[in-house]
Amino acid sequence: MPIIKSSKKRNKQAIVRAERNKPVKSRFLTMVKNIIAWATEGNKEKVEAHFDEAQSAVDMAAKKNLIHKNKANRAKSQLAAAKKAVSA
Repeated sequence: MPIIKSSKKRNKQAIVRAERNKPVKSRFLTMVKNIIAWATEGNKEKVEAHFDEAQSAVDMAAKKNLIHKNKANRAKSQLAAAKKAVSA
C-alpha cells in the first residue's frame, strides 16, 4: 500500500490504463490464435474471412504500444504464412 500521494495516483492510473488496454490486447491474441488454429485445421473460408481483421488487430496493438513493433511484424508474418499454407 503506497503512502506517497504520487504513488497512489500512479497505481490508479495503472489500473485505468490496464482496463483500457485489455480489450485491444485480448483481441490481438485471440485473432492470431484463431487464424493459426483455423489454418492448421485447413479451414480456408474462416482464415480468408478474418485475415484482414486479424492484421488490423495486430496493427492496433502495435500502434497503442501494447506490443513491440517487431512482435507485430512477426505476428503478421505468421498470419501471412498460415494464410498461404491454407491457400496452397
